[in-house]
Amino acid sequence: GKEALACLERASNQALSLLRAYQVIRKHKIQNGGGEAALHENPSSVEASLQKQLVDFRILMCQSLMALAKREDSVSKTRESRAKKEGIERAERGISDEEDEEKDEEKDEEKKEEKKEEKK
Repeated sequence: GKEALACLERASNQALSLLRAYQVIRKHKIQNGGGEAALHENPSSVEASLQKQLVDFRILMCQSLMALAKREDSVSKTRESRAKKEGIERAERGISDEEDEEKDEEKDEEKKEEKKEEKK
């Protein structure tokens, strides 16, 4: 959970950085009549920087997705082990799932009857 959030935050910051860089290039192109921007830096180095940032952004997004998948897998395993543990405890007590359900149904019926009596 925390790992995935951290990755997503870094990816979000990277996306903002990409957007700012793109806006700078666009502004320069507009100021220069739509031709190649006469940037303070070499235009090809700005483009290379943007390419690198884009690659970094993609990597961060992949890391975020992997962290989320790992978290989901961990949650699933926890649920599975909890279900197994409960099944083992029932087996040790000699109670089957069906008997458990029957007892739950009986308790529900008793509660309904109690409520009916209270209403009277």
